[in-house]
Amino acid sequence: MPALSGPWWAHFRARLHTLRVRLVLWSLLVNALLLIGLGVGVGLVLRQIQYRQMDDRLRVSAAELARSVQMNNSQVTIRQGELTELADRGVFGWVVDPAGKILKAFGQAESLPWPGLGAPASFRDLTLGSSEVRLYQPEPGPPGSRIADGVVLVLATSREPAERTSRAVLLILSVAIPLGLAVAAAGAMFLAGRALAPISTITAQARRIGRANLSERLALPGPRDEVGQLADTFDDMLERLQAAFEHERQFLADASHELRTPLGLLRMQIDLAQSRPRDAATLMAMVQAMGDDVDRMTRLVEAMLTLTRLESAQAAPAPVDLCDVLGGLVSQLQPLALERQITLALDSPAEARVLGDRDRLVQLFLNLLDNALKHTPQGGQICVRVQRTAAAWQIQVADSGPGIPSEHLPHLFDRFYRVDTSRARATGGLGLGLAIAQTIAQQHGGAITVASDAGQGTTFSVTLQAAP
Repeated sequence: MPALSGPWWAHFRARLHTLRVRLVLWSLLVNALLLIGLGVGVGLVLRQIQYRQMDDRLRVSAAELARSVQMNNSQVTIRQGELTELADRGVFGWVVDPAGKILKAFGQAESLPWPGLGAPASFRDLTLGSSEVRLYQPEPGPPGSRIADGVVLVLATSREPAERTSRAVLLILSVAIPLGLAVAAAGAMFLAGRALAPISTITAQARRIGRANLSERLALPGPRDEVGQLADTFDDMLERLQAAFEHERQFLADASHELRTPLGLLRMQIDLAQSRPRDAATLMAMVQAMGDDVDRMTRLVEAMLTLTRLESAQAAPAPVDLCDVLGGLVSQLQPLALERQITLALDSPAEARVLGDRDRLVQLFLNLLDNALKHTPQGGQICVRVQRTAAAWQIQVADSGPGIPSEHLPHLFDRFYRVDTSRARATGGLGLGLAIAQTIAQQHGGAITVASDAGQGTTFSVTLQAAP
């Protein structure tokens, strides 16, 4: 269809898909259904009431007329006052004999054709001539209340007033419904515009916010209704997004800093080896030093990849027995502890189940135990204790090492943070072990805390929710 393929049609279709237009259209549809249903209901109820009034008027008139009609040798006499009252009610009719012969017609019935007899105690809607009438043929009453044996009374009233009222109501509704829909559409457009204006503001501000200006916030004024809560949620999301970007930026900066030193040493060793001829022993020593630097960078990259994988994915939780995990780790590290003359003990119940990833939990406690072994002197002690607290299990790894000064405790779980840089390099520490342990604990819905005093040892406490 060429007429529906121009730019205006595309613009019109785009406008149809806006939330504001959809709200207005739905409002119009609902209002139209309500108004039409209300109009139809009012018309039906009004028509039923009118017909009920007609039927009641015909019944009362029939009862009164049956008592006042007099028969004398097939001559029917009706008092003039009764006829006047019937005319005032708009009731007319016929008195006929059993053969259907009209004995008397009164009111408008004198100028209308005889409709014929119907079933007793029934109402009929007929067109007599040009008049729409409703007829009523009462059931013959008991002896004493009849006009005469076999004489039938048929009464009628015009349906024109009821039909005029129905047409008037239909005309009023045909004007009122479109007018009401127009008013409803205008109101819906106004209310939709007022309701969606904050969303347009949110959209415009959100488009302006990018990676370079993540510090900006919507700060939408107004009541904290659904739209206000949406703006607050968006601000919270921006807060988390900014924190994640800052976290990643800091991680890259720290990783670059950590890699710069071994790369610089490696470059220096290569330059020295190439600067002049050297004997085989010196070259082997320099190669050994370069190999150590490469090993350190390899461990650093592997640790960073491990941390990245931990933050990006998590396995489906399964029941894990912490006592079994810790018992296996203590048994594996016992030879190393004996070699360093360190007492390594485990105090745990028979079973302590949690939901999680067994491999990750092994990595968590291995980092804590490895950290404790590195910083516990000869003759020292390391105690691993498992105890139940409310709905969780608490695992403590306590050592009798030199402790950690209080100013370092808030930063202990930061990436690449070391309490003693020179000592950490001597022991091969990368500053990522505790960060990895904290990430694993958080992924399991738990937490790690540390308590330490200089010269009094250090205790790491891991809290994990118990399995149901």
